[in-house]
Amino acid sequence: MDNSIFSKFKDHFKQKYEQKIKKHINSSQCGKNKTKIVVLCSGCYCPPHEGHYFMMEEAIKHLTLKDYDVVMGIYSVSSDAYMNGKVKDIKITFDERQKLLESLISKNKTVEQEIIVDNFEKGKAFIDYPDLCFMYQNEFKQYNIKFAYCAGSDLLKYGLNLQFYDFADLLIIYQRDQKKVDDNIRKQKDIIVLEHEQTKSLNSSEIRQNIKQANNHQNQEQKK
Repeated sequence: MDNSIFSKFKDHFKQKYEQKIKKHINSSQCGKNKTKIVVLCSGCYCPPHEGHYFMMEEAIKHLTLKDYDVVMGIYSVSSDAYMNGKVKDIKITFDERQKLLESLISKNKTVEQEIIVDNFEKGKAFIDYPDLCFMYQNEFKQYNIKFAYCAGSDLLKYGLNLQFYDFADLLIIYQRDQKKVDDNIRKQKDIIVLEHEQTKSLNSSEIRQNIKQANNHQNQEQKK
């Protein structure tokens, strides 16, 4: 990755997160003797939907019950350049995806932790999630905060359960219908496997296809 990206991220992190971290550490709600941790989810979110939200919320709830001090949750939204190369069904701009995700958070949020929709990837070329996570982990560890990456089990086909040790302290995997998590992965150190009714059938491609069909139907009706 271009070294300028790391430099830009450092500046971005300092501006967006430094004060939030210090405020949390100094607050009365901070678990002084607990391991501090932040949760990151990443992706196109084209479109974002409740399944994406519940992945984050359930991860935060689970870690809290495991006696972690969850500092915050973060969504990193992929750039338009990446999304346009991957998604062919529909086009939703970065700003639209960000606003839709923020609306979902506002509508569904029940946890006390702040959940942030990050715009660092906006206007940039593709940043692969290992590089993205490494940058976050590198910055948070300066504050003695652990870093957890949260993803669907479909990413296991890329060996996520083996590679995450290079860019995260903890991996939270949501089991989806299209990819079951076998027992060997469940037994791996620092991997948590969760399942939620809203996320197990998560399929953004199917949702996009339904939107495309609805748009086509609407266009046909307007032409009549």
